[in-house]
Parts: sequence; structure tokens; C-alpha cells
Amino acid sequence: MQSSNSNANPESKTLKRAMSTRHLVMLSLGGAIGTGLFLGSGEVIAQTGPVGAIIAYILGGLIAYMVMLCLGELAVHMPVAGSLKGSEYHGWQPSDQFRKNKDNTFA
Repeated sequence: MQSSNSNANPESKTLKRAMSTRHLVMLSLGGAIGTGLFLGSGEVIAQTGPVGAIIAYILGGLIAYMVMLCLGELAVHMPVAGSLKGSEYHGWQPSDQFRKNKDNTFA
């Protein structure tokens, strides 16, 4: 399948061999997270064995999936502009909202 810009210069389709600061930051962040997951997995396997680790990761994934389903249902039931923070105080009295905001400020 040809692109819509078939008359383009062939030299313009080459890739640049350069990395920006953004690329380096993402590379280092991914390396740090990957190392942490690798070491954490090793500790779990050492404590529970391979079957226990598989069961633990399946259970954790199931919990995360269920939380995301619940958040999706909440977003459909009470659509508000903005993030989930906007639906946090739905149905609260104004005095309760003020107290909760004050608690969040000083926490």
C-alpha cells in the first residue's frame, strides 16, 4: 500500500540517528522500572515459588481490571467534565465538601 505522499523525495524518508533529552529520560525511566519489576518478581518467586507468583500476579491483574471496570461504570453513570476528581463530591453537602477539601489541604 502506497502512502498518499508518493511524490516525496526518497531522502526525506530516512530516519534521524539522534536522541533528544526526552528519549533519554524515557529510556532511563523504563530501565529503572524494569529493574524494579525484575527484582520484585525474583523476591516473590523466592518466597512463594513459581506457582504462587503466577497466582499472585493473576490476582493482582484481576483486581486492577475490576477497579478499571468500576471507574468506567462511574464515568458513564455520572459524566462530568474533567477528571475523576469532579465526581468525587457528587451527593455531598457543601459543608462536607469544605471539610474534605480542608483536610486534603493540610494532609
